[in-house]
Amino acid sequence: MAVTKRSVYSGQIPANLTAKIQTTDKLEHQQKVVERLRQILAASSIPLEEFYRQIDTDGDGVISNLEFIHAFRKLNLGLSLNEINELLMYFDRDQDGKVTFAEMVSRFKPE
Repeated sequence: MAVTKRSVYSGQIPANLTAKIQTTDKLEHQQKVVERLRQILAASSIPLEEFYRQIDTDGDGVISNLEFIHAFRKLNLGLSLNEINELLMYFDRDQDGKVTFAEMVSRFKPE
């Protein structure tokens, strides 16, 4: 007779599942912030390209980490620095530390 080990629920969510839930929650939050930005831009009639140019304060064609953080603090969306950094990572698809116009456009497309 083979003895099988029964798994007993400890009342805790496994760490790998918790990480997946947190990642999903972050992504949903980031998408909500992007949706708010879409609405703000639509209400202001500012094209995305102009918004991008305004954030790119040094005019080099890419948005640096500092430019991104500065711009999102000025927008006063009630985001913490940590949330802004997470949003920066969301926009910076290739994780090179800069947000190109193509990266921004790809994230602004409705899901």
